[in-house]
Amino acid sequence: MREVFRRLSPDAPYFPDQLVSIQSGPDSMIRHVWQTGAVCLVKDAPGPIRILEVGSWAGHSVLTWAEALGKFERHGTILCVDPWGRYLAAEELKAATGAYRAMDAATDLDLIYGLFLHNIRFADKQARIDHIRGRFDEVAPYLADAQFDIVYIDGSHYYEDVTHDILAAKRLVRDGGIVCGDDLEHQLADVDAAFVRANIAKDYAVDPKGRGMHPGVTLAVAEAFGRVADYSGFWIMRREGDAFREVPLHQAQVFIPSHLREQDKHAVYAWMKQSGLFG
Repeated sequence: MREVFRRLSPDAPYFPDQLVSIQSGPDSMIRHVWQTGAVCLVKDAPGPIRILEVGSWAGHSVLTWAEALGKFERHGTILCVDPWGRYLAAEELKAATGAYRAMDAATDLDLIYGLFLHNIRFADKQARIDHIRGRFDEVAPYLADAQFDIVYIDGSHYYEDVTHDILAAKRLVRDGGIVCGDDLEHQLADVDAAFVRANIAKDYAVDPKGRGMHPGVTLAVAEAFGRVADYSGFWIMRREGDAFREVPLHQAQVFIPSHLREQDKHAVYAWMKQSGLFG
């Protein structure tokens, strides 16, 4: 399968829409910019920067982490943990359509794992990328405490899984390091908490006011941290001793990753210019 992708895209990473290899929508692309800011916050850490990514899919965000290491002239390692298996729970999959069905088919054929292996070939050479194929709850016990500068959570959206991932991340991040994650469309204090709790067995749900969210992410993040620093759905907290504090990420140096599609780069640049956050 890697040879197939090599022939389809010999000189660049490959993110086909047919395999739902990246998240769509402007917010998802903007989150890559905030990822680069997270690396900026730890760029002065002693020794090589160590990043743990929980949930890598086709490698889109991995390339962002790697490029950020290169931009900030830091060597580092990125450990990716992902089962590269079925995306939805069996009960949800029965009623799934569209993108969810495509994602499930892509994992059944092992296409996404092959695509990940193809894409990381194009990562910035400042980064050494390792990966473990498996569920994070099975992998985390074998990882030593306080060894990562950044732990990024973008795996399963189900409440129990996100809760486990955050608890493990708190143990694995060093003092002064960053715990962050994706897919926090709304924080618990800003929506109907009863609706969120009633839907934590769903990957995604839309409340009666038309607000779409990943309920498991919303609830697990709130229970672990309370209110978090939230940038377009990218949430981030810094460890300070035994506590975790919000991070003023808009003060960090950021850039638009080169592997984003041209139309996405233009959309992100327009948003950055309009936001007034970047000078």
